[in-house]
Amino acid sequence: MNIFGLNPIENLRRRLNAVFGVFILSAACCGCGALMTFVLAPNQAIQANRISHLPAMSVADVGTATAGETILITGAISGTPPNPEIVEFIAYAGEKWIVTIPSDSDPDGSSEPFGSWKHIPTVVPELSLEMDSQLVPIHTANNVRLYGALHELVIPGDSTLSANYEGKPVSDGTIRYHGLDNGAITTVLGKKAANGGVDPEQIFAGDRAAFENSQRQATSGFLISGIFSFIMAPIVLVGGLLAVLFWRRR
Repeated sequence: MNIFGLNPIENLRRRLNAVFGVFILSAACCGCGALMTFVLAPNQAIQANRISHLPAMSVADVGTATAGETILITGAISGTPPNPEIVEFIAYAGEKWIVTIPSDSDPDGSSEPFGSWKHIPTVVPELSLEMDSQLVPIHTANNVRLYGALHELVIPGDSTLSANYEGKPVSDGTIRYHGLDNGAITTVLGKKAANGGVDPEQIFAGDRAAFENSQRQATSGFLISGIFSFIMAPIVLVGGLLAVLFWRRR
């Protein structure tokens, strides 16, 4: 049914869908706020408190610890670079720049290529941590978190396809590495391995004080993000409903 060239039923359907979308987005903000404020922040606070109370350990303490016992140690990390293309790093995480060309059906109508950073697997081989002139084996393990004051190395891609990132064109396939170099002061949190040494869970580029501070900052980050999401929920709801109410199709 068309009235003066308009279809009121179609127009109503569009508005109802928009209202539904606004409610979903507002609920998502509220849900994220609840998750970060009441789940992630308290859990992180518990972990930060637990880490701050772990005793300082020597090489002898690590040696006498029982298998599965929590280990937190700091020293100079060393090892053999696992990737011959980046001999600067003995362990690393990274991201790869993937460029996408919009299809003809792109609703935004933009034909400009756009890119995004995609995580690549973290690589942590067998390492050693020097403490008091002695070495503690740090074993390779799956799902190790590598972070802290890591060094960055960018290897440009050789593709002619590129997209802007922070105002500069970046070639498709460019890899941005974040890694540890030999001799870096490093803090390792993990479990005593049954065969000696440590099975790492977190490897932090920095000393213990910086590691503990990063844990406290993570707690504050979750809490602030959760509160911000709570604040955004009613703003998104009211703003979205007003936009739907006063929207006019051109």
